[in-house]
Amino acid sequence: MVVEVSTRSFGITEKGDEVTEYVLKSQALEIAVIDYGAIITSIKTRDKFGGVDDIVTGFTDIKGYEQYPKYFGATVGRCCNRIKNGKFVLNGATYQLPINNGPNSLHGGIIGFDKKMWTVDIEGRDVVMRLTSPHDDQGYPGTLQATARFALNEDEMLIQYSATADQDTIVNMTNHSYFNLGGHNNWTTLQDHQIMINADNVTPVDSTLIPTGEILAVDGTIFDLREPQLLTKQRLDTVPGGYDHNFCLSSDGVRRIAAKVAHLPTGRTLTVETDQPGMQFYTGNFVNGIPSKNGSTYEKQTCFCLETQNWPDAINHSSFPNAILRSGEIYDRKTWFTFSVAK
Repeated sequence: MVVEVSTRSFGITEKGDEVTEYVLKSQALEIAVIDYGAIITSIKTRDKFGGVDDIVTGFTDIKGYEQYPKYFGATVGRCCNRIKNGKFVLNGATYQLPINNGPNSLHGGIIGFDKKMWTVDIEGRDVVMRLTSPHDDQGYPGTLQATARFALNEDEMLIQYSATADQDTIVNMTNHSYFNLGGHNNWTTLQDHQIMINADNVTPVDSTLIPTGEILAVDGTIFDLREPQLLTKQRLDTVPGGYDHNFCLSSDGVRRIAAKVAHLPTGRTLTVETDQPGMQFYTGNFVNGIPSKNGSTYEKQTCFCLETQNWPDAINHSSFPNAILRSGEIYDRKTWFTFSVAK
């Protein structure tokens, strides 16, 4: 197997940092990631007709990411998703995080991992990005050493997140790529997408999208996606505001299928496998009129995210999977994205 790694300039940030894009290319797949936010800027795959197109949101230089901070393709941390009122208690101490999403803290705070410059090493055919998050960064305790590894194996992309800390803290990292498997040449709606999510339960949310603490069986609900379902407008309208929910996966840490998505007209298929205990399925409900790579716009519910992660607000729910990284322990989570074509 041959994987080529190349680089190109991706512009200069408002702070004057030079951003580099790293392109990994196999015969079946091409992905690109930048050292600002450890962001995936493009994923190019073939369709059943042999055409190649980019199937994720993004911009052609760093200015777009700074102007439209929608977490497009970003590595999100220190703790992704929402934390109620931005507060948690750890070892008897109360910590207050920045409030940046209604009354809650979202995706690591105002300046999360998605807005920081990462250092980069090319290790064989892998691109490895590293970040030091100092003690009290966005209110989190402990200095955290975080790593994001991007690896390509023919038609499979691996994203591995790992971290260590010098004192107890909380960690929950994910990738926030928005997909439309039709590609930019067919970037219209999600209605031609068929999805399966391998989850028996979801965590219901309140009006601010914080989990209520209940674990709800999907049987007989709009969240039952265990058999493939089309993402029709009627289905999306049935979920108030669209899907933005955590689906409960196995918590045994073993690689298993979390989701499969197929775009019927092009035949493009995405299979997501992970060792994470949860996955946030989000249908781009807050995307509205953002300029796209091909000169058009990204609109509401024309893209989706499959954010493998721990359950949201887990630190504030004792019945949820553990969100605490103890000093001396290693946080290590993997997700595999396989791109194929249905004939």
